[in-house]
Amino acid sequence: MSKYRWNILGLCEVRRKHFGETLTSDGHKLYHSGREDKHEHGVGFIVHNRPISSRIMTIRLKAAPFSITIIQAYAPTSDHKDEEVEDFYNKVQKTLNEVSKKDIIVVQGDWNAKIGEHAQEEGRNMRAILQSGHKRSRAQIS
Repeated sequence: MSKYRWNILGLCEVRRKHFGETLTSDGHKLYHSGREDKHEHGVGFIVHNRPISSRIMTIRLKAAPFSITIIQAYAPTSDHKDEEVEDFYNKVQKTLNEVSKKDIIVVQGDWNAKIGEHAQEEGRNMRAILQSGHKRSRAQIS
């Protein structure tokens, strides 16, 4: 990381339990949000945190003329139950709804989407995932 100019890094698969913060070996602050029971999943930032779940976390940077809200997300794979996937996207939407309308919003992370020639066959289409306000059916997305 020392070779690059950066202010904040979004992380997926942090694999730390609970919500918390720690110093990295090179002195950077790591904010993380993970599962309570296992070292699985997890998201985080290297640098003001607001954990939503083990898969969603936000940071708000006060700036002028607009503040910036960054949402880091780690979507469940297609191996998870439909309810868990739907709950994840509902939490993302709720998080977006709570952000100030004046903020610049960045949504980033690992969406576990499949792209390429086989994506259509398997029913994965990011266009449908990114449409807000519509019920998503993993088997019916086209």
